[in-house]
Amino acid sequence: MGDPEIAKLCRQIYRDHKEALDLVYRHRPNPKVDSGKLLDRLIDNTEGLVGKGGYYKNDYIVFRPQKWDSVTLLSGRQGGSGLLRFVFHNQPRGGSGELILFLETSPGDESVRRKLFEMGQKNEKLFNDLIDPDANDNPKLYRRTFLDSKFFEEATDEVREEEIRKHWTEFLEEDLPRIEAALERESWIWEPNEASEPAKTSGSDSRFVWGDGDIVITRRPGEGDDREEK
Repeated sequence: MGDPEIAKLCRQIYRDHKEALDLVYRHRPNPKVDSGKLLDRLIDNTEGLVGKGGYYKNDYIVFRPQKWDSVTLLSGRQGGSGLLRFVFHNQPRGGSGELILFLETSPGDESVRRKLFEMGQKNEKLFNDLIDPDANDNPKLYRRTFLDSKFFEEATDEVREEEIRKHWTEFLEEDLPRIEAALERESWIWEPNEASEPAKTSGSDSRFVWGDGDIVITRRPGEGDDREEK
């Protein structure tokens, strides 16, 4: 049977069974979406982690440990996701699907990115995907493959979920504690940043910027405090 005959037969089958085929299509396997939803639940249900959800249709799912909420680590330019964060890359590669977890830095303070890269060089067995920050906007330090292409193409939903949960447990119990320990040894990360200290200007007005700069308190001689919300 040639291509024209196959196409004609397909159209006839669709006309005869349109409702059933549309229903099958709506409920077709979608490993990327299903994996993204599972990861969101795992992150949300893990104490101490802060999830940023997915973006670009679940291509990227971002989270970080809450304890990393320091000025230095949150000085990146991509919202509140932080300069240093974990990112699931949940997207096709070369026509097949892969799900890979990276520890990466976002665009931000070049000296901080360089120091994090140098930290990774001290333990390349743990920081197994080092990319020089001068060569990439989002250089990686660590990677763990959760699903390779065969799990997207061949595995059932149940087997795929089991594999994701297995790697998630191993990440939480093995890799994450070691990564956190390596960061804790870098004392410069946790030192107060100038941006987190009260800043005061000269003159008759005294302006103090507290925390992340959301509140400004202005004091003038003989007046009370005026609190301005930015």
